[in-house]
Amino acid sequence: MDTSKLTLLPGRGVAFDDGLEILFGMDRLGLRSALAPKIDVPDSYHAGEDDYRDSTLRLRFDKDDRLAEIEVMGGQFSCDGIELFATTFDILDQALNEKFGHSTEWNSMLDRAECAEFGIAFASGFNMGGDEDDDAIAWIMVRKL
Repeated sequence: MDTSKLTLLPGRGVAFDDGLEILFGMDRLGLRSALAPKIDVPDSYHAGEDDYRDSTLRLRFDKDDRLAEIEVMGGQFSCDGIELFATTFDILDQALNEKFGHSTEWNSMLDRAECAEFGIAFASGFNMGGDEDDDAIAWIMVRKL
Protein backbone atom coordinates (compact mmCIF):
# COMPACT_ATOMS: atom_id res chain seq x y z
CA MET A 1 0.00 0.00 0.00
CA ASP A 2 1.23 3.49 -0.81
CA THR A 3 1.25 5.24 2.55
CA SER A 4 2.17 8.55 0.94
CA LYS A 5 -1.39 9.24 -0.29
CA LEU A 6 -3.66 10.69 2.37
CA THR A 7 -6.96 12.52 2.39
CA LEU A 8 -7.85 15.10 5.01
CA LEU A 9 -11.05 14.43 6.93
CA PRO A 10 -11.54 17.96 8.30
CA GLY A 11 -11.80 17.99 12.06
CA ARG A 12 -11.77 14.19 12.20
CA GLY A 13 -8.34 13.00 10.99
CA VAL A 14 -6.94 11.52 7.79
CA ALA A 15 -7.60 8.50 5.55
CA PHE A 16 -5.35 6.33 3.41
CA ASP A 17 -6.35 5.42 -0.16
CA ASP A 18 -7.44 1.95 0.98
CA GLY A 19 -9.99 3.47 3.36
CA LEU A 20 -8.07 3.03 6.62
CA GLU A 21 -8.86 6.08 8.74
CA ILE A 22 -6.73 7.62 11.45
CA LEU A 23 -9.22 9.51 13.62
CA PHE A 24 -8.79 11.81 16.58
CA GLY A 25 -9.47 10.12 19.88
CA MET A 26 -8.31 6.70 18.67
CA ASP A 27 -6.38 4.62 21.18
CA ARG A 28 -2.60 4.53 20.62
CA LEU A 29 -2.23 0.74 20.83
CA GLY A 30 -5.22 0.25 18.53
CA LEU A 31 -3.71 2.64 15.98
CA ARG A 32 -0.36 0.90 16.12
CA SER A 33 -2.09 -2.42 15.54
CA ALA A 34 -4.14 -1.08 12.60
CA LEU A 35 -1.07 0.51 11.00
CA ALA A 36 1.30 -2.44 11.61
CA PRO A 37 0.55 -4.27 8.32
CA LYS A 38 1.13 -1.07 6.34
CA ILE A 39 3.88 0.87 8.10
CA ASP A 40 6.97 -0.15 10.08
CA VAL A 41 6.90 0.11 13.85
CA PRO A 42 7.15 3.77 14.85
CA ASP A 43 10.06 5.44 16.56
CA SER A 44 8.97 7.07 19.80
CA TYR A 45 11.39 9.80 20.77
CA HIS A 46 8.88 11.43 23.11
CA ALA A 47 6.40 9.74 25.43
CA GLY A 48 3.32 11.04 23.61
CA GLU A 49 4.53 10.70 20.03
CA ASP A 50 4.82 7.98 17.38
CA ASP A 51 7.07 8.91 14.48
CA TYR A 52 6.45 6.82 11.35
CA ARG A 53 9.47 8.06 9.43
CA ASP A 54 9.04 5.72 6.45
CA SER A 55 5.58 7.14 5.81
CA THR A 56 6.26 10.77 6.78
CA LEU A 57 3.62 10.65 9.54
CA ARG A 58 3.99 11.68 13.15
CA LEU A 59 1.12 11.03 15.55
CA ARG A 60 0.79 12.83 18.87
CA PHE A 61 -1.26 11.56 21.77
CA ASP A 62 -2.82 13.19 24.82
CA LYS A 63 -2.23 12.12 28.42
CA ASP A 64 -4.80 9.33 28.00
CA ASP A 65 -2.97 7.94 24.91
CA ARG A 66 -5.71 9.13 22.54
CA LEU A 67 -4.78 10.65 19.19
CA ALA A 68 -4.67 14.44 19.44
CA GLU A 69 -2.58 15.67 16.45
CA ILE A 70 -1.36 14.34 13.12
CA GLU A 71 1.71 15.72 11.37
CA VAL A 72 2.24 15.10 7.66
CA MET A 73 5.73 15.74 6.31
CA GLY A 74 5.59 14.51 2.74
CA GLY A 75 3.70 12.56 0.12
CA GLN A 76 0.35 13.41 -1.43
CA PHE A 77 -2.21 14.95 0.88
CA SER A 78 -5.48 16.36 -0.38
CA CYS A 79 -8.94 17.51 0.63
CA ASP A 80 -11.85 17.55 -1.76
CA GLY A 81 -9.59 17.77 -4.80
CA ILE A 82 -7.21 20.38 -3.37
CA GLU A 83 -3.60 19.27 -3.00
CA LEU A 84 -2.45 20.40 0.45
CA PHE A 85 1.18 19.33 0.39
CA ALA A 86 2.73 19.62 -3.08
CA THR A 87 1.99 23.33 -3.37
CA THR A 88 2.94 26.76 -1.98
CA PHE A 89 1.35 29.09 0.58
CA ASP A 90 -0.16 31.40 -2.01
CA ILE A 91 -1.61 28.63 -4.17
CA LEU A 92 -3.05 26.76 -1.19
CA ASP A 93 -4.57 29.91 0.30
CA GLN A 94 -6.19 30.81 -3.02
CA ALA A 95 -7.54 27.26 -3.57
CA LEU A 96 -9.05 27.02 -0.07
CA ASN A 97 -10.61 30.44 -0.45
CA GLU A 98 -12.06 29.76 -3.92
CA LYS A 99 -13.46 26.32 -3.13
CA PHE A 100 -14.60 26.69 0.45
CA GLY A 101 -14.47 30.40 1.26
CA HIS A 102 -11.78 29.64 3.85
CA SER A 103 -8.52 31.50 3.79
CA THR A 104 -5.37 31.04 5.80
CA GLU A 105 -3.92 33.34 8.42
CA TRP A 106 -0.25 33.74 9.25
CA ASN A 107 0.72 33.02 12.86
CA SER A 108 4.00 34.90 13.26
CA MET A 109 4.49 33.65 16.82
CA LEU A 110 4.56 30.03 15.61
CA ASP A 111 6.01 30.80 12.14
CA ARG A 112 3.26 29.00 10.25
CA ALA A 113 -0.04 29.56 8.47
CA GLU A 114 -3.34 28.20 9.74
CA CYS A 115 -6.76 27.46 8.32
CA ALA A 116 -8.92 27.16 11.42
CA GLU A 117 -12.00 26.01 9.49
CA PHE A 118 -10.14 22.85 8.40
CA GLY A 119 -8.10 22.38 11.56
CA ILE A 120 -4.79 22.54 9.71
CA ALA A 121 -1.57 24.48 10.16
CA PHE A 122 1.27 24.41 7.67
CA ALA A 123 4.79 25.66 7.13
CA SER A 124 7.12 26.00 4.15
CA GLY A 125 10.55 24.55 3.65
CA PHE A 126 11.98 27.91 4.64
CA ASN A 127 9.95 27.97 7.88
CA MET A 128 11.29 24.50 8.63
CA GLY A 129 14.91 25.66 8.30
CA GLY A 130 15.40 25.39 4.54
CA ASP A 131 16.45 27.88 1.89
CA GLU A 132 15.02 31.38 2.01
CA ASP A 133 13.24 30.99 -1.33
CA ASP A 134 11.69 27.59 -0.48
CA ASP A 135 7.98 28.42 -0.21
CA ALA A 136 6.75 24.86 -0.92
CA ILE A 137 4.67 23.34 1.86
CA ALA A 138 6.95 21.05 3.92
CA TRP A 139 4.86 20.31 7.03
CA ILE A 140 1.16 20.12 7.88
CA MET A 141 -0.40 19.60 11.28
CA VAL A 142 -3.97 18.36 11.50
CA ARG A 143 -5.97 19.03 14.65
CA LYS A 144 -9.42 18.20 15.88
CA LEU A 145 -11.96 20.96 15.35
